[in-house]
Amino acid sequence: MICKLVNRDLDSSVREELEIFLLQLSNHNVRFSALGFFKINNETLTVIGGAVTTDLVLLIQFETATFHQD
Repeated sequence: MICKLVNRDLDSSVREELEIFLLQLSNHNVRFSALGFFKINNETLTVIGGAVTTDLVLLIQFETATFHQD
């Protein structure tokens, strides 16, 4: 998205700032953590998504079972 902005017809100072920002992004390795307890990466997000999906399926099944018993 920023690359598209650099290619547009912009003021030279804005273009220069965007190019510097792009260089900083490419050299900076961003890492996320949950208050330092564990790293948040693709694997962590996949595990969390799987757990939430499993819980939702169980809740739906229990709700359906309760509905049919009444």
